[in-house]
Amino acid sequence: MIKKKQKPQTSTGQRSLSHKTIRRHMPLRAADVKNSVKNILLWNSYLPSDCVKTMVRMGWDYTT
Repeated sequence: MIKKKQKPQTSTGQRSLSHKTIRRHMPLRAADVKNSVKNILLWNSYLPSDCVKTMVRMGWDYTT
């Protein structure tokens, strides 16, 4: 007997957390901004600019 895979059920009112949702709720302190700038400058030294822009859009500059 072969069992069919069932899709996980989620309620319609439930939202998954996206990088936009998480980033919006991040407290920004002066130290966070300084660390973000440092990360972006470093990444720009060896990564393509479109890659860095995507990383920043995802909030990695604050979380890394």
